[in-house]
Parts: sequence; C-alpha cells; structure tokens
Amino acid sequence: MSCKYCQIAEKQSPVHILYEDQYVVAFLEENPVSKGHALLIPREHAASFSQLTDVAGFAQGLKEYLRIVEEKLSPDLNIVVNQGRKAGQDIGHFHVHIIPRYEGEKIFEWTWHQLTQREAEEVVNLLKE
Repeated sequence: MSCKYCQIAEKQSPVHILYEDQYVVAFLEENPVSKGHALLIPREHAASFSQLTDVAGFAQGLKEYLRIVEEKLSPDLNIVVNQGRKAGQDIGHFHVHIIPRYEGEKIFEWTWHQLTQREAEEVVNLLKE
C-alpha cells in the first residue's frame, strides 16, 4: 500500500488520531496553520470527492467530527479542500482540512478581482454545454 493516507487509515503510520469511525479518520496536520488543524480522510481510497463511493458515510463522519471541534476547540473554523495538483493537493487521497480559528490570526490571504461579464458567460457556457 503506497498511499500515505491509506496507511494512516489502516493504522500503519504513526499520527495523532483525533477521531475515527467506520468511514473516516481525523488526525493532526503535520504542519498546522492553527492549533488543532486536522485532516479528515475517508477510509476508502479516492482521489477526489466525486470518486467516493459512500458519500453519506463520509458526510456523517465529517459532521460528527465538526460537532466535536465546534464544542471543544472553537465554533469558528475553516473547512478547506484542495482537490487536484493545481489546487494544492499534494497527496492523491481526498482529504478535508479542518482549521479551528482563534482571535488575532491571519491565516488566509485571498486575491480577489471583479468578475467580468465575459468571464461569467464563459464559465456558464462551459458548465451548461
């Protein structure tokens, strides 16, 4: 088994597990951006969300873990998915970053621009073809 996250799901790699059920495993991120920053992975190997075979089970595990984080760490958090290399996914196993937020942090900086009519039409046309 060569997938790092499959190894974690099978408990063949040492990590700090925070939550697990039959569908998901949540563990501390090695390089956190905040206290309690965790990754939540499906036990099944899937490179993307659309490849998951049991979305309901995954969602159930995600919901339960979020409930715990909101209650015990912070009700404010970011839920981040980087899907695909261009989006920053460095391991080919779908995962969700759960990032508790605290007062005074400056974690994410976004580059915004005003959507043009041309851009909007292009995306609408591509998705509706």
